[in-house]
Amino acid sequence: MNLPGNEKFIITSNNTVSEETVKSSKLSISDPGTIIFPKIGGAIATNKRRILRKRTVIDNNCLGITPYSLVDLEWVYQLLSSFDFSKLQTGTSVPAISQGTIGGIVIGLPPAQEQTRIVAKIDELMVRCDELEKLRAAQNEKRLSVHAAAIQQLLNIAEPEQHQRAHAFLAEHFGELYTVKENVAELRKAILQLAVMGKLVPQDPNDPPASELLSAIEWEKKQLVKEGKIKAPKPLPPVTEEEKRYDLPRGWEWVRLGDLFRVTSGNNLPKDKMLAGEIPVFGGNGITGYHNAANTDRPVIVIGRVGYYCGSIHLTPAKAWITDNAFFTIYDEDRIDQAWVIWLLKTIDLQADASSTAQPVISGGKIYPIPIPLPPLPEQHRIVARIDQLMALCDTLDQKISDATDKQTELLNAVMAQG
Repeated sequence: MNLPGNEKFIITSNNTVSEETVKSSKLSISDPGTIIFPKIGGAIATNKRRILRKRTVIDNNCLGITPYSLVDLEWVYQLLSSFDFSKLQTGTSVPAISQGTIGGIVIGLPPAQEQTRIVAKIDELMVRCDELEKLRAAQNEKRLSVHAAAIQQLLNIAEPEQHQRAHAFLAEHFGELYTVKENVAELRKAILQLAVMGKLVPQDPNDPPASELLSAIEWEKKQLVKEGKIKAPKPLPPVTEEEKRYDLPRGWEWVRLGDLFRVTSGNNLPKDKMLAGEIPVFGGNGITGYHNAANTDRPVIVIGRVGYYCGSIHLTPAKAWITDNAFFTIYDEDRIDQAWVIWLLKTIDLQADASSTAQPVISGGKIYPIPIPLPPLPEQHRIVARIDQLMALCDTLDQKISDATDKQTELLNAVMAQG
């Protein structure tokens, strides 16, 4: 167990041995003041170091360094933190650091009094760093909470005054709020949510209403059934008032996902067809390979159906084989904007409708009834253009945050080098 509040020291261990076992097994005992650290496997890269407070037996997974009395223990402890032990390891299957490698490291040795001053200065700077980290964490926490409250008001379209105040607040404090990536991620979600609520672009009264779009899709379904290309779909119940999460703009309609798309499970490829080719295979894990088989002749939207990628959304190339680990949607791309569908699906928690088994599974029966908002086709195009523009802005914000972090690290390294 480590000394409370200080991970530098080890006081006790979960395992103990007797003096008789130490003598009979010829085990090596390390004295208090020995610095131990891992020497085998992936733990080497962690560079974890501990100072023993009691006589301790260390096994073959650790190395110990015990400074002579004229060398400051704390200085050696800090010195070890400057080493990249992963560059000193040898071995292939199981990397390790040898005692000889450690003993041969060349170091600069300051006078004894300066060792003490160095340790004192490090401790002083570490305290300041801890204070700065706490301050930074508190500031970021405040940014996150304030931003979350503003976003919640922004999405509250039932109260237009709150919506406008939140919009003005975010605009006024934009530069301060979007210095953390968490807020940028939330902004992306808010953009999509505003898009599906009809609040991202203005409506055009000249757009043909979505009801006409629905009528055209229904006519197409009847034609496909008449031609024997599809089976007559089971009718879905109208969206209830309780399912309508918010009011839609004039010209929009609440519909069910199955009213717009046919969701179909793919087919598995036989083993003798698993040959290198030019057609990508899409399954629950996205692209799984290139094979000589085709199942689609134009881009379709793929929803991961099983396991880790359950609920993930992909867009296939013009030709692709869809495995039974995925669903793919088929629709008249002249009536529904493909990009609009992708953005819309990203606002839905598809895993919420997954079966609760050893691994999540989405069925067509669960996807069909999902209620979704449908805007007129021209507005779909305008929404997609606006989303693309705003997502590019979010990409820029993310990059600026990364660049600022890199710059801070570079500046810190330069200061430390000068010191």
